[in-house]
Amino acid sequence: MPYSTPEDFFPQLEERIRREVFPQSSPRPSRRFVFLRRSLSVVAASAAAVGLFFLFHGRPAATPSADFAAIEQAFSNLSAEDQAYLLDIYREELFYDE
Repeated sequence: MPYSTPEDFFPQLEERIRREVFPQSSPRPSRRFVFLRRSLSVVAASAAAVGLFFLFHGRPAATPSADFAAIEQAFSNLSAEDQAYLLDIYREELFYDE
């Protein structure tokens, strides 16, 4: 071979590149803990807000169920054209025949 390299050239090259790319710096644990502490406080505050909302407002009111007489009354209050339109749509329903 016309070219030669000194012994341990490639391991030393690898080590120099590693030192340049990844400099030895100690991580700042305080920054990480500050971020974690702030994140946890935001989550706790959000959970408290949701809890207070449900505590003071309770559950949402149940929707009242309409009986057949109320539906019949509402249908009879419609005009003849509206009644015919609703009946046509009901008859053309895909699952009507099933």
